[in-house]
Amino acid sequence: MRILFITAGLTNLRNRANFYQESLMEELALRGNRVSCLLTAENDSRIGLHVSSDDTRWTETHGGGKLYRIFNGGVYPGVYPQGGIGTRSPHRDIVASRRLRQAVLEIVHNEKPDVLSYQSLFGLPFNLIEEINSLGIRSVFTAHDYFSICPTAHLFKPDGRRCRLQADSLICDQCCKMSLNYPAFWFCKRLEEWAETRKAGDKVQKYIYRFRNAIGSANRLLNTLIRNNASFSERRISATSMLKSFTVLHCISKTQANVMDKLGGNTPNLKILPLFPPSMPIVWTNFHVENTKLPIRFVALNIHGSNKGSDLIAKTFSQLQHETIPFRLDIHGPNPVHMLDSPYVRYHGRYHREDLDKIARNSDFCLVPSTWDETLGFTGMEMMARGVPLIVSAWAGVSEFVQNNVNGFVFDPDNMSEFYSLVKDVATNQTVTDSMKSQLVLTPAGFKTFSEHVGDMSNLFAA
Repeated sequence: MRILFITAGLTNLRNRANFYQESLMEELALRGNRVSCLLTAENDSRIGLHVSSDDTRWTETHGGGKLYRIFNGGVYPGVYPQGGIGTRSPHRDIVASRRLRQAVLEIVHNEKPDVLSYQSLFGLPFNLIEEINSLGIRSVFTAHDYFSICPTAHLFKPDGRRCRLQADSLICDQCCKMSLNYPAFWFCKRLEEWAETRKAGDKVQKYIYRFRNAIGSANRLLNTLIRNNASFSERRISATSMLKSFTVLHCISKTQANVMDKLGGNTPNLKILPLFPPSMPIVWTNFHVENTKLPIRFVALNIHGSNKGSDLIAKTFSQLQHETIPFRLDIHGPNPVHMLDSPYVRYHGRYHREDLDKIARNSDFCLVPSTWDETLGFTGMEMMARGVPLIVSAWAGVSEFVQNNVNGFVFDPDNMSEFYSLVKDVATNQTVTDSMKSQLVLTPAGFKTFSEHVGDMSNLFAA
């Protein structure tokens, strides 16, 4: 099978906790497929459209396929406090320039793929996607986020509320106020890459992120003057049409499917197939359950924004400390927004996938307190697969794998006190913890290995 992947870009650092797209392509190539990849949102110091291809390493490892890079200066990512990408000009998400259209269509015609796998739509205007899909090639869009219907990709407002997608309450122009122009974005990107390659510590990276956000703040006035919400409404209408042009609209959880279906109305091309990360363990029973000892060890991974529940964790554990309830909380991942000043809280910074086994063995409960419609939640899956039960928001897709009161607890984020009550009860009851950890090792929540998942994706592509 000839597969052309279309995505925004590939990470330069292969040793991250999650590098799903790269691993999926490599595994499909090992199974005899010819895998090519088109990167649509690469960035370059030169503003404008530039196309390059790399035939050497990629051809050798991907069944003869090619890697194409489009340095698309028309893409204006953005940043703002709760995280996300943003859109400087909605019209760029809708209508392709002549040069971009010509470059992408030429690559598609040269590759002659049996299937197009869209892993990201960022940098690829909606009318161009519809034109590609009209060529009669089977197309599968795996929606990792909500960028198609929300320019910030998260459906999460700056004031901390979920976006309900109601036309009369949309504030897309407000959410995108801090999006950067291309030169500013390119400069910030270079700073981040410098920090990564020099292995700068979390403190240095924190200051870089603050500097980046300061530049975003300076864009507010300009963006306010040139934007209006009508153009974002036009973007949503175009997105609805575009989503129906795919052969398969692949949602990765019921949570996400409900949101996408709400926007598109009748979407007969929608299919639900959860993703499983490469870091999922192959043999679940390798993880021996030891009797829990007090204090209960909580862990939170990648809680770096209010939409991830960082403020909820801060309030909850501050109250536990005030009530002198014993606990230990380990926080892994970059730059948590709310830093808890407590001797019982440890910050470990960035982690890699080979660290997950050790993290799981040192944890009794994993917290996934998402306050947005999180499409899935790899960190929760990775911990559950290693025998760590969850306290998880009902708005997170990974909650669909949790049997409430059996292998974890599901709480309603509309009732914030429920999260506190669950954490408090767990912190004082090690018997419940032991029972749930044993249950997870015996019955691993219906998870699949990454190899099994690749087989499901291959069937989805070939159907």
